Amino acid sequence: MIEILNPDSIILGENVEDVTKIAEVPPFRMAKFELSYNIWYKVYSWATSEERGEKVYAFENPGSEGAYSSGGDKNPLHFFNEGGFPKTEGMPVNGVSWRDAVVWCNALNEMLGLEPVYCADEQYQVPLRNAVYETGAEVSGCPLAYSTKAREVDMTSLTKGNIDNPYVNKNSRGYRLPYDYEWEYAARKCSDGSFIPGTNAHVR
Repeated sequence: MIEILNPDSIILGENVEDVTKIAEVPPFRMAKFELSYNIWYKVYSWATSEERGEKVYAFENPGSEGAYSSGGDKNPLHFFNEGGFPKTEGMPVNGVSWRDAVVWCNALNEMLGLEPVYCADEQYQVPLRNAVYETGAEVSGCPLAYSTKAREVDMTSLTKGNIDNPYVNKNSRGYRLPYDYEWEYAARKCSDGSFIPGTNAHVR
């Protein structure tokens, strides 16, 4: 983990967006490297075990340890070793959705005895354990609003407590995805205190 110890501020969308805003950035910690498939698989296997009973987790995708192109038009992208026991070490996890990532963070926290971050209720007592549209509130604890066809048309629900709009426990010390200002700050901040222009952040 990299620790950002000093409070700072950043102009979000600088050089890129027509409308920008200044965001205050409190101290935070962020992983230095992408999440490896090895770690993903360990937590995923624990979370989806039937031994967990009512607390079993559900994901849209099992994850993979890489992807490659077949060169064809019909199926141009294939995931390597999707859902399988890791064959290499340190390969970034591939082929997961934002919903999968949110639910996986909750699983990691629960596995480590930390407080989950993403919840279906504002009291933070019902952690989101389901990233799949088709499974209803009786399993996930979140009020999914659409039918089994929802995933096919990629609909989202902004119902509060839904996987797409969870209650976020900002007081939890558990693992989570970075907030927008943290991500942009980490991508653009230089060691000399300056910021890389938003238009060039990908080439430095």
